[in-house]
Amino acid sequence: MNVLTQITNADYERIQICRDEATGLHAIVAVHSTKLGPALGGVSMLPCKSEQEALSEVLRQSRRATFRAALAGLPFGGGAAVLIGDCRTQKTPAMLHSFARLVDDLGGKFLVTEGRGIEAADLAIIRGVTPHVASLYGYCDPSSFTAYSVFLGIVAAMKRVTGSEDLFGHRVLVQGVGRVGLPLVRQLCQAGATVYTCDIRDSALRAAVFAGARVVPLSALQSLMVDVYAPCATSAILNPTTIPQLRCSIVAGAADNPLLDEERDGQALHDRGILYVPDIVANAGGLIAISAETKDGYNPELAVRVARNIQQTATDVLSDSSMLGILPHRAAIRRAEMYLETAGAERVTWDRAQLRYPLNMPLPASSSSLESTALPPELLMGKEHLEFLRSQALNS
Repeated sequence: MNVLTQITNADYERIQICRDEATGLHAIVAVHSTKLGPALGGVSMLPCKSEQEALSEVLRQSRRATFRAALAGLPFGGGAAVLIGDCRTQKTPAMLHSFARLVDDLGGKFLVTEGRGIEAADLAIIRGVTPHVASLYGYCDPSSFTAYSVFLGIVAAMKRVTGSEDLFGHRVLVQGVGRVGLPLVRQLCQAGATVYTCDIRDSALRAAVFAGARVVPLSALQSLMVDVYAPCATSAILNPTTIPQLRCSIVAGAADNPLLDEERDGQALHDRGILYVPDIVANAGGLIAISAETKDGYNPELAVRVARNIQQTATDVLSDSSMLGILPHRAAIRRAEMYLETAGAERVTWDRAQLRYPLNMPLPASSSSLESTALPPELLMGKEHLEFLRSQALNS
């Protein structure tokens, strides 16, 4: 393993650009912050056109991972890694072993999770070399919790727009019905929303229809008149081409980095009167689920209890945005930075071995209508049962 460059950046604790000619590894790792705990973040394998492109991706993702964990009130910092290459043709066990040694050399400062182009089987290979791997025990399904936090973000935005948490009869367009979009469709249908969806895969659309959604053509993606647009597929879907076509009052989804340019496109949404729930708030549920899973077990009720904080966090962020006259993503970052500053002296701790969450964490008031709502069943199921249900829906 040859560490080609150790980059010094005052805003990041550690940045490494590494290459191992023997295995073909060309990787970049960034640890943004460990102020609240070890950095937790995804490792991706991407066919970046240049090292600079990969570096920009790693720096952006690690910083956002820090803010996402802080907004969720979790005892983790943010990190990220990118393996440069085509995951379909260039990924090998030897390359993953080499990357695992790099992670191990960080001494537990960075816990890796799945990212784009890296699957659970790849994490298993990495774990054969280093123990610093999260979400590999198989007890939980992070995607269902991501869907749940998006659902709660939609509820928070709906209450701000209409004065009510009730989604009954409201029209929601879910773009992308994969591992996150499909459980989101189920939860929205259970809440009485009229759900529309689109996807390039026929099997995914069949599963969505089975869950109660209506299919719309891709050509009508942005122009369909709905109350909520929930992008759950590709990043950068909100841009100067698509934003003028939107006919909705709320945007809240699971897609990472849905704004091509946060400042420009966030302002464009605001100018059109569209309320945007930042992705670092809305899609934090998966991180919460991962945090609650250990080799000794998993407590889904605890994870749901913590995930329900997302509704209040989204409410606070949107209120800050309005009162301070700043865009929602700026309000989210501001709140995360304030939490990081105040939490430094007295670090939040979560005894993961005993699955005990800090008693001083704020929880939604018991009067919330969600307290009496039945939990989405997929949040309480084991991973194997979920995979069986998915296969049944896809084959229906």
